[in-house]
Amino acid sequence: MMNHSTEQRRATGLRLTTARLAPAVFAAFALLCGAAFAAEDKTRPYLETRTLSAELSARAADQALAACTKKGWQVAVAVVSREGHLSHFARHPLAGPHTITISRKKAYTAAVARVPTKDVADMEQLNSMRNMTTMRGGVPISVGGYFYGGIGVSGATSEDDEVCALAGVEAVAEELEFGE
Repeated sequence: MMNHSTEQRRATGLRLTTARLAPAVFAAFALLCGAAFAAEDKTRPYLETRTLSAELSARAADQALAACTKKGWQVAVAVVSREGHLSHFARHPLAGPHTITISRKKAYTAAVARVPTKDVADMEQLNSMRNMTTMRGGVPISVGGYFYGGIGVSGATSEDDEVCALAGVEAVAEELEFGE
């Protein structure tokens, strides 16, 4: 059986050992964390993303609408951010009321899935997810290695909706790629 003074010496020795090791353990931990962090990005402690300006969102939507109107199609166009938030909306005055919701869902699906909606058509489970659709006519806005969001068109045939959505992306692609 240990007496009180032996227990105190052991506890004191443990505290001294811990006190001596703590800075070394902390330094090793900091080095490991720092090395892992540095491997990801050596210059910044944050991630950079690009977001469409209100002006470019409007231009993409307006050009998509103009491309469809020129061909006699009455459509609605939605542009969403990379997170799926509505950025701009344009609609032909005679487009059906259903085109509002459908264009928004097409844009949202293209942004969240980061692929054209025609590429998710075989994923039936998406139809049951809120705000998503497998109908063709939504395309991601991805230019120069950066992802910006999605654009969706509704009111013509699905194939024609996609053609107009691509016209919207083309209208802003050059400025996104070279506008630094």
